[in-house]
Amino acid sequence: MHFPPLFEVRWTEFTHALLVSVLQSWRTLVSYFKTRSQWDGNKNKDRATCQGYLKTLKSVDKLKLLCVFCDLAYLYKRFQKHLQGDDIALYDLKVACDAFEKSVQDLKTKTLLGGWEEAIDRNLVTDANTGSFSLFGMKMTAECSRRTREHNKFVADKREFAAIRNDALETIENVVQQRLDASEFEDLFLLERFDTDATDDQLRLCHGKKCPDLPLVDFAASYREVSSDPRLSQKRCVDHLTFLAGTPTWRSLFVAISRVAAAKPSSADVEPLISYYNLIKTSHRSSMYQETMKDYLYVRFNVLSVQV
Repeated sequence: MHFPPLFEVRWTEFTHALLVSVLQSWRTLVSYFKTRSQWDGNKNKDRATCQGYLKTLKSVDKLKLLCVFCDLAYLYKRFQKHLQGDDIALYDLKVACDAFEKSVQDLKTKTLLGGWEEAIDRNLVTDANTGSFSLFGMKMTAECSRRTREHNKFVADKREFAAIRNDALETIENVVQQRLDASEFEDLFLLERFDTDATDDQLRLCHGKKCPDLPLVDFAASYREVSSDPRLSQKRCVDHLTFLAGTPTWRSLFVAISRVAAAKPSSADVEPLISYYNLIKTSHRSSMYQETMKDYLYVRFNVLSVQV
């Protein structure tokens, strides 16, 4: 399983912000490149570059693809940041993945509500007589697929917008399914909510994954006792940690639930720790003791800063 590291989330955020900037400044960019491409004082090479950018921005299919990638980057950015949040545990991973896959599957039949593709479709005007397109009063171009020579007459030199759009959605869905397989955490679902119908095999697997250092008989007996209490079966197990901590006979169950609640499905908390370690442990501090380094990091992440 591959959880998104911090730099991947930052890269997705940067890509989405860049696409949003281009789309928000679309009319300004079109006006600028149109003026520069017609300016006599411009060099031939620069003029050709401006004409290329202008052609790309005024292409209906390319502009709509830009909107699709922007909407998809927005959903993927939200999904990755959710995985790195403090409000998600290992047993919540399947729910988060299913919700993201559902949002991607919805894009196959409709546009994202409030997204850029919906905005382009709403403002794109089609002339019924000529079939031409215009956006905000600017004439757009629609590229048609052309056939090549006789021996390739059934092969087009340009892919259709719908094919590229569907390919992008299928790709991101397959990436999530392959890299985030939540089935390996199914044995921990018993520690999400107390289940009165939990079998011995399920308890044995859950014990082996989370608290093998504690007696199985204590864990199983504690789980049976707590799950039979109707006052505790209505909420999530993590909500009862304070109550379980006050009962010594349920210590093994308390330890198992605490370990699941503390584990996060990402390395976001570890990466800043490594960064600060590298900043502190320089070549001039090579003789620093491990206890001193531990105290430095503890103060950095646990003690609030005071402004005088």
